[in-house]
Amino acid sequence: MEQNIDRILVMDLHGAMAHFRAFYTNSSSLTYSFPPRTVITGLLAGIMGYPRDSYYREFSKERCRIALSIISPFRKIMNTINYLWAKSSSDFVVRAGNPLQVQFESLIPGSGLKEWGELVYRIYIWHSDQGILDNLAKRVRENKYVYPPYMGISEFIAELESVDDIHGDDIEVLESDQHQDFATVINTDLIADRGLEFKSGVNMLQYLKEIMPVEFNADRSSRATGSFVFEKNLSNIRAIMTKPFVRIKGKNIAFMETDYE
Repeated sequence: MEQNIDRILVMDLHGAMAHFRAFYTNSSSLTYSFPPRTVITGLLAGIMGYPRDSYYREFSKERCRIALSIISPFRKIMNTINYLWAKSSSDFVVRAGNPLQVQFESLIPGSGLKEWGELVYRIYIWHSDQGILDNLAKRVRENKYVYPPYMGISEFIAELESVDDIHGDDIEVLESDQHQDFATVINTDLIADRGLEFKSGVNMLQYLKEIMPVEFNADRSSRATGSFVFEKNLSNIRAIMTKPFVRIKGKNIAFMETDYE
């Protein structure tokens, strides 16, 4: 890890519902269990006012690192949504009674846990440009955004809450050939062969994997994808890492990117 990881912003993204559309779906709109890196960088660029598709280089994996923790329990529900089939302004009148029905999957807070009323994701951000980190920290702290944050689609408005701004000695870059506890989702390319441990104390760990985009090219084509593991019951992931990882204030996190050079 050649970048100088000397400052990490920590913020919570939370909202009532979410939909992070899976790129491999067609007739049904399925959702990921957590926001992909492309969604997070788009959200950060939006609150700072970057025009659409203009920020990919600024938030490339060479310049920006993102890690994510799932904080709240969640579940998925499927609904049928009526879309209006419209190719011109006249279709808003002519086809008003002929909607196109599409299956639409959403994320909502997990049931049976009264203390959770929202979906909550914790985002960890490092950037090579301190000015961008300063800008992000100020906007989140003061709730001043050019474009409001949302959970995947504009109908699911969200909020950002500043959690921490970590500097200096509170950040360690480590290597280990032993199992470590990680508070974040992990890119499977970072995990050693047979490096997952499926039991932590008396509790069994239940891992799920999702394939999602990591980065876009300037023309919005996919530059990189990845497989990410998360623990369904919100426990830490027990894993042996093949590359350096970061420890902040005693907590291990794994960035979503794999090539640190």
